[in-house]
Amino acid sequence: MNLLLLAPVLLLLPAVAGNCECSGASGRVKGHGVRCASWDAPDEKPWCYVDEGACGDSTFEGNPGDFWSHVPCKDVAGGKVPAAAAATAGTTTAKKGRVAIAITLTKDGSGSDYYLDGAAVLKQSMEQTNSAWDVDFIAIVHPSVKTARAPLVKLGYKIYEKKWPFDSSGIQKAHLRETIDKSGCCGMAELIKLSAWEMVQYHRVMLLDSDSLVLHNVDELFDTTWDFLFTYDRNMDGSWSSHPPVQGGFFVLKPDLARYKQLEDTVREGDFREGSGWGGKNVGWCYGGQTIQGLLSYYANFMRPVSESKEMDSAIYNNMASNVNAKGRKQNTVPASEIKIGHFTTCQKPWKVCYKSAPTCQGMFDHWWQARRALETKHGMKPTARCANGAYEPIKMDEL
Repeated sequence: MNLLLLAPVLLLLPAVAGNCECSGASGRVKGHGVRCASWDAPDEKPWCYVDEGACGDSTFEGNPGDFWSHVPCKDVAGGKVPAAAAATAGTTTAKKGRVAIAITLTKDGSGSDYYLDGAAVLKQSMEQTNSAWDVDFIAIVHPSVKTARAPLVKLGYKIYEKKWPFDSSGIQKAHLRETIDKSGCCGMAELIKLSAWEMVQYHRVMLLDSDSLVLHNVDELFDTTWDFLFTYDRNMDGSWSSHPPVQGGFFVLKPDLARYKQLEDTVREGDFREGSGWGGKNVGWCYGGQTIQGLLSYYANFMRPVSESKEMDSAIYNNMASNVNAKGRKQNTVPASEIKIGHFTTCQKPWKVCYKSAPTCQGMFDHWWQARRALETKHGMKPTARCANGAYEPIKMDEL
């Protein structure tokens, strides 16, 4: 059963009649909540910070010491609202629609993995690109994930619990049934990425690994008329193949339940052949080919009309500083000023390596640390020095 949790979870108490006067206080984000306005979404009921107890039962509590009032509310008289905040509060530009960025977790990490830090900075990096779309952040988690859920909700991710509807014993053909559990990083568990096709409430869903970073605005990926955008991993390709495997850490799709069912049925049938991969089409006979890497290449090139899918430039999107794009341009020669989405694979993770000599990696590291410091500043925390004592200091999640 899919479980969708909304964050943060707040307790709403019965409202009372009459307008509740704003106190003029600001939240942790400077200026946030100083006046009666729709702060978080254009269709949200206006609210503001109020003095504790000032509105009787019309207030509800979030973080300790924070009190809000929803409609009805009114701006305070007497100039308590700062002029700068008053000039900008509640002014929003109409968004184009709602899209989502999804990450996946197939298991809880160890104490030194810091993938939650990656998720936090990824979200911050996207938020500071000023997208013209309303963006939700989704964490698709396997039922075995337990300890990571609460921190993800606190970071602002919605939890979407997903288990692939059958295990390997439910695959009809022997070769895939006997090999898929050892394929790639995670075996069949990685197939939960495909559940992004189920999220039909969104115009588009972009799936990213949590060790990714958005360096610049990527609205063109949501504006597209293509149904499926992806990058190839040519490092894992072979001379025998008809098409390279898709790199599973980045793709953008138009949600569609029928296409999700088509992918599910393809795995259940299990027509993955030794030596020639999916459908015998010479696609997917590589590392991870039995799951996401090979299946999505088969999907883009054989299962669906090729007019629905488009390969994106991997020098710009999903740059790993180790691959080449369709024109042979090396990812590790691309400056960070050109990269729109970086993926910390060959460069290693910013929480494992403080600095890299390669210019492309160093540029992506610089952007990651800038986004981390912006996140900490936004929440009233002292920005963390970059490996000041020669070791990575994790984000203080309890202070966010």
